[in-house]
Amino acid sequence: MRELPPTAGMPLVWSDFFHAGERLEDGLSRFLSIPISAVLSSGTASLVVALETLKRLHPERKQVIIPGYTCPLVALAAAQAGLKIIVCDLLPDSIDLDPNQLRSLLNKETLAVIPAHLGGLPCDLTTVVKLARANGAKVIEDCAQALGATIKGRSIGLAGDIGIFSLTVGKGLSIYEGGFIIAREERMRAALYETLESMNLHATGAQYDYSFSTEELNMLGHLIGYRMLYNPAGLSIVYGDNLKKELKAGNVEAAIGDVFSREIAVRPVGELRKNIGASALKRLPQFLADNRARGLARAQKLSAYAERGLKILQPQQNTDGTWPFLMLLFEDEATCNQALDRLWTRGLGVTRLFASQINGYSYLADILPDNPVPNAASFARRCLTISNSVMVQDRDFDKILSAIEPLLKTVGQKQGDADLVSRT
Repeated sequence: MRELPPTAGMPLVWSDFFHAGERLEDGLSRFLSIPISAVLSSGTASLVVALETLKRLHPERKQVIIPGYTCPLVALAAAQAGLKIIVCDLLPDSIDLDPNQLRSLLNKETLAVIPAHLGGLPCDLTTVVKLARANGAKVIEDCAQALGATIKGRSIGLAGDIGIFSLTVGKGLSIYEGGFIIAREERMRAALYETLESMNLHATGAQYDYSFSTEELNMLGHLIGYRMLYNPAGLSIVYGDNLKKELKAGNVEAAIGDVFSREIAVRPVGELRKNIGASALKRLPQFLADNRARGLARAQKLSAYAERGLKILQPQQNTDGTWPFLMLLFEDEATCNQALDRLWTRGLGVTRLFASQINGYSYLADILPDNPVPNAASFARRCLTISNSVMVQDRDFDKILSAIEPLLKTVGQKQGDADLVSRT
């Protein structure tokens, strides 16, 4: 009856449900030092609104470029917006887009490039933004996993044209399901507002208090459940049992949570849930500071295995991450799978981020090209994540290290020999 969360979500406290203070939009604007265009039903809904806005501004452009390793919801949002999806590979062992391939894919048809800040780590946007602007395309930053991350002291989402954030369960700040949009330039914020008005999704919510709609009452009930069950005992029921059942059946995509409905609901969020989020937001800076300290310390421990074939992804120069989990890359798929066999069902917060490269999902085959993205595919096969939640105690982390360490090669040992040793 003990299951640790796969990410470092910030738990709610009961006082969050008794709001007194600023609106969520105002609090987020202050936290990020940029006006918030809207709080919507999900980060994916926010991406749909962003794409619809860019379509209206540039109706002659019909394509979007997405990373080869990203959340399936990005592809589903682009498909819902009626856009053709182009997949760009990553640099080796990186979450950054391959600039050479990106350069070859950009053309007059490109509406936007959607790089992703994965695992709380800001990706490198310098070349992406330069190449996109040279081709008249926009950059939408996927910030769903990285609220609070910065580049040169400024929030992510501001280097490109639009930033999309998530407030979904398990994120640093959660209203169970939700998301919001920011834009660097006032002209783009005005364009986003026009789209919101055309969809009856006004920047301050609907024309009436949406809190008492059927959908919102359902979300509020889930949010109360999140407060009560986001702990090791509760997670064993609402997360761990299903994880083990799906893995036993061989349904890896379902176990990870990578299977989504084709229809993305685009709705406003009621004031009750937003007020809960506004109260919790006051605790977010300290929560993120604690995450960073814990994540850096544990990454340092893992870095001791670098010469033995284990790579830990860490923030790049002049960036600051949020550390919801640690991303580990093994030298080969077999060793990663062996580690998962030992750890995935033990309730220690170890899992995969995504089941495969983006065009490896069979249920997305009709909306995605099947062009090879070898670096993204390799990343997906060799990556596992370790939760950086405060619930993962030092003894839990030591158990994880004890399971991984025997699988790694010894210094100077060839990988083929290491595989033989690990099997025996």
